[in-house]
Amino acid sequence: LFGRNVAGLRALVQVQTFSLVHTPAKKSYLSKHDLMTLFYAAAFYHCEINLDDPSVEDKYFLSCFLVFILMILPLYRLGNICEADNGPEGRRALDIGHSFSPVSRGESNFLQISLMEKGDRLKKRVVPKRVVLYPLASEDDRENQTVGPADALQAVLTGYGLTGDDVKGPIPKPTTTRGNATLLTGDFRKWLKALPVQVGVALPSLGARGNLLPRILRRSALTFHATLAPMHVVQKMAGHACIATTESVYAGIAADELLILQCDHQRALFDTECVRDKSVSTL
Repeated sequence: LFGRNVAGLRALVQVQTFSLVHTPAKKSYLSKHDLMTLFYAAAFYHCEINLDDPSVEDKYFLSCFLVFILMILPLYRLGNICEADNGPEGRRALDIGHSFSPVSRGESNFLQISLMEKGDRLKKRVVPKRVVLYPLASEDDRENQTVGPADALQAVLTGYGLTGDDVKGPIPKPTTTRGNATLLTGDFRKWLKALPVQVGVALPSLGARGNLLPRILRRSALTFHATLAPMHVVQKMAGHACIATTESVYAGIAADELLILQCDHQRALFDTECVRDKSVSTL
């Protein structure tokens, strides 16, 4: 425990004692408006890329945007998507050929996403516990330039000219002078930091000196989903083993946004049509 040779109940007591006096640093979040604005602007930029002849910068954007989508919609962690390094001991968290596969359920078509996550590695699973089925975009979605994981993946494959046996390995990036052609976590961090300027949006909720980091993006995405679905649903979406983890993230919602949500819920109650028994007198 923290480098000390303690275990069992004694270790638990030390952790509980530490938690009573430890005050965590204030966590940063994007407001719901800022997250939606950034997502829309990035998706619009993505749709404007010429996939038949993308530039080096465009290819880099396509690769990082796929990570961006996977972090916001299926709520995967960055470390489960990209490699941390490119050395011989590098852990390949995602393999395009195995992590993505098209499936059908009746008349509906889906993209099946299966990534090894933190809990899978701790329990030494061979197959990930969480498998996401994401519906493919409809014609209306394409006309409205709605971009989902399947669209972002297909854009990467088309932009890099990957077909057949080439569709394998981690997410690619334009080859560097050192011969590295694999998108790393550090590459995405740099891209995400520069993204607001690249797509031309301001993020007031970050503050004057704040930088957009992967952990802030994930917290913000979790908070956004928690405004649309019950907590236990968001817990399953995020792959959290304990709902307390999800709740601690959701606690970051701003007070004014919480007030708006409460008002929306009140309005929904009054807008609900209900059939009353006329035989029952009401005050």
